[in-house]
Amino acid sequence: MSPHTPQLPDALTDYVALASQIKKTIESPDPKIQRKEFNAYRDKVRVIVFDHCPPYASPPLVYSDRVTKSLRSVANWVSLLTGGDKGTKSFVYSMISSATELCGNRREYHNYRHMFDVLLNAGMLTSLWFDSFECNVPRNDRNKIFLAMILAAAFHDVVMEYHSPAGTSERESSNALLKAHKCYAFRNHNSEGSNYLRYEVELASRLILGTVPSFRKSLKGSVARLNEDAMRVNPSQDLLNECLECNLGAILADADVMDSLCYAYPKAIGQTNRVRRELWSNGIDANVTLDGFYTTLVPDGFISVPERIFQPIFALNLSRFKASR
Repeated sequence: MSPHTPQLPDALTDYVALASQIKKTIESPDPKIQRKEFNAYRDKVRVIVFDHCPPYASPPLVYSDRVTKSLRSVANWVSLLTGGDKGTKSFVYSMISSATELCGNRREYHNYRHMFDVLLNAGMLTSLWFDSFECNVPRNDRNKIFLAMILAAAFHDVVMEYHSPAGTSERESSNALLKAHKCYAFRNHNSEGSNYLRYEVELASRLILGTVPSFRKSLKGSVARLNEDAMRVNPSQDLLNECLECNLGAILADADVMDSLCYAYPKAIGQTNRVRRELWSNGIDANVTLDGFYTTLVPDGFISVPERIFQPIFALNLSRFKASR
């Protein structure tokens, strides 16, 4: 690990403080100001968490000093936020490094820079969820859940099977996470072997399996139903487990598309243009547009509990989109 990691402000090493700062960015009743303030804050956090994140345009090589610096910084952030020790930091660094290598910098959109953004989004949204009324995760378990979300975000797009049936990329990405975990345990001669942080890794692998885009619509209804059922007297452990994974799945799904829903309209168009160029370069003649993205994939905007506070921003972007048709 690095002999030096940047000092993180206290607000980024505490779930409640982080959630509070995020909420402050959207205090204005004006969605335009909300969008501006939130994106400015997220950009600031990205600089700190990744120690000046590599650029989207022509991202540096995976093994460059620039990327290594960011990996060390984000591992430090996750370790501090989850109260981990040096072993946790080493594990996070190794796993996210593996995901970065698999994503690479060649894909137009689904490269390691997209992964970095989804990882940060997932971390921020999970902190917001912990601070919500609906969250029934015991405080002692929250560090495990947060780490699982970080792993799921890191590996969710490491494999892209452009010409295979739906779900193939997600299954292979999930398998890549499990393989990276086994390799880490073997390389480090960990006394716990494959049981080291096993719960977090297996939860993350299941969450990745649920990131198939067509699952998004059913997730929204399931979140509302399960949260209501879980608030009844004496819910079963099976129900609580199902509720947990459904909420986390919705958070991961929202984290994946959060940039396109929260960025100002011109920048959101840039996101879909990158996706289209990536598909074209892989032999898929797809007419990917913001029109199709808004109306087909995310017609209702955000689906997770923490993301509902950003719904006015999506509504603003949607109205801008409709006005341009």
